[in-house]
Amino acid sequence: MSAAALDASMDLRFLGVVVGSKKYLAKAAQRLRERFGVLHVRELPWPSLRVLLAEEALRVDAHLACLIVDAKSALARLSEAFPRSSRRVLRECLAEALWSILWNRHLSPLGVVEIHACRDVAWIVRHAREVRVVVCTKGCLSGLADPVAWSVQRAERGAKRRPSRELLGRVRVENVSRDVFVLAKALARRRSSRA
Repeated sequence: MSAAALDASMDLRFLGVVVGSKKYLAKAAQRLRERFGVLHVRELPWPSLRVLLAEEALRVDAHLACLIVDAKSALARLSEAFPRSSRRVLRECLAEALWSILWNRHLSPLGVVEIHACRDVAWIVRHAREVRVVVCTKGCLSGLADPVAWSVQRAERGAKRRPSRELLGRVRVENVSRDVFVLAKALARRRSSRA
């Protein structure tokens, strides 16, 4: 059974995605947890240990992706475009747009039937009708995606301490911020015309 782990970084600027067999991902997460005590990079005290955890996570034999979303900026732009719409409605449009892109480009083609998502991503995967969704708390399968998002975030910033270029090359990085905004804007326009 194919499963996906989703975790967000920095107010959903980066969304880490790890897809593989559920059994394999669970073993990989357990192995990392035993070695480092945690799966979330920021919980480690030393920068060198953070990089080591990220490198080990990027070695997992699975589909690794990181979507650059920048949800905060997209929501601000939607608020400017639709000043009479409530922030809740615009956030729903944004969530629906992001879910559509995530499902169609990364999850559906890989046959995902179960998603393990952190609480930060729960508002997006709520739109999932096609799969079983497990919203996780600390220490579950979704934590596998945290080092992916963290690594790409560090690379985007040009940070010195980050995983090797070779390991970062295993991650499919896709900037979907424009696509998410355009789709969310169309959804918001459709909803505002109904009202």
